[in-house]
Amino acid sequence: YRGLLALAGKNGTTHHLFALSELLGELSLAIGQPDKAVRFFNMLGNAVDPETKGRGLYKLAQVDLAQDKVAEAKAKFGKLAAASSNTPELIRLKTFAEVGLAECQTLEGDAQGALNMLEALVLKNDSSDHELFAAIKNAQGASYQALDQPQKALLRYLQTDLLFFTSPEAHAEALHHLSQLWPVVGDPARGAEARSRLVSLYASSTWANQP
Repeated sequence: YRGLLALAGKNGTTHHLFALSELLGELSLAIGQPDKAVRFFNMLGNAVDPETKGRGLYKLAQVDLAQDKVAEAKAKFGKLAAASSNTPELIRLKTFAEVGLAECQTLEGDAQGALNMLEALVLKNDSSDHELFAAIKNAQGASYQALDQPQKALLRYLQTDLLFFTSPEAHAEALHHLSQLWPVVGDPARGAEARSRLVSLYASSTWANQP
């Protein structure tokens, strides 16, 4: 992390600056420094291309969600989802923003409405996009948790674990929730196993540091 900070400080005009800023933002968020993450993600907004700007806006919305700033996150996700550019990368980002809007809807108390939204995204998109479907399944899991339906929540997180595990942050999130949900449905041993894998695979993730 310090090495990357030094690299960014010495190479402020490098053509890798935006990729470096995005990586530093993600690392800052992972180690519990959201203010630094915001600073780095804001730099993406200085890019000329709409895709990089969109990634910055999406990352900033994620920081808001991590800090329980639901209204702020919703505004950013909404702005991205309504973006006029339709390049393939931005279309994909806009879909992620729709998942984010569903997460906000759950946090605002309308978990069933969020599930309806997420089911529409499942039907509309290709499950070969593992990162997207990991986000969708985790969001569905959160909605079912909000509805106090632990079995259905567990099944969605389990789909991330078994089918869409190539997205590290989403997989870490799923393992965290599985470690809590397995005991609820009567299988504490599998909960302990999920916790063990979380700590082993993603020791630096914020999910591994949550009780």
